[in-house]
Amino acid sequence: MVGWATFVVAAILTWLVYLQGWMIGPYYLLLSVLGLLSVGLGIWVVLMHGMGWRSVLLVIAGLLVGQWWFVQSVVVQGIWSVRGFGP
Repeated sequence: MVGWATFVVAAILTWLVYLQGWMIGPYYLLLSVLGLLSVGLGIWVVLMHGMGWRSVLLVIAGLLVGQWWFVQSVVVQGIWSVRGFGP
């Protein structure tokens, strides 16, 4: 239970930093550290609770919500790379 709670808190904290922390100097560094923390906690939670479909699905959903900044960046870079449109 503690693993799930820390995973959820890390995901929510990452999401909040993404929304409100843009004025912080090391913005992307903070997002990256929190993202790596969330991924590590997600792996730990799945290993502790087994590879059941529910645990894996909840961790994937938590990572998608918490790491939306990264998902959005990857999608935008993918769209921009079509036919050399990107910056």
